[in-house]
Amino acid sequence: MSEHTILCGSCQSPAKTVANPEPYDKVICPDCGREDRFDDVMGSVQKYVTDAVAKSLNDTLAKAVRSSKFLKVEKKYRPQSSYRWITTELGI
Repeated sequence: MSEHTILCGSCQSPAKTVANPEPYDKVICPDCGREDRFDDVMGSVQKYVTDAVAKSLNDTLAKAVRSSKFLKVEKKYRPQSSYRWITTELGI
């Protein structure tokens, strides 16, 4: 299992929480003071990762069909504008 750093979505600072948090434990941004329950933070991170992967796949598809006479990507993927919590090092 890989480990990723959870960052505050507004100030990009690493979040602080207890080791091996339970769903009800608090996650806090030490810089701006944003605070949420761990299960809510993980929900936000999941949405961020899903949107980042979808955007990466869309960009890859657009590059692959760029010179095609028969295929064309008409819409660009537009992820949610902001996230309360994000993560690092997705590798995409």
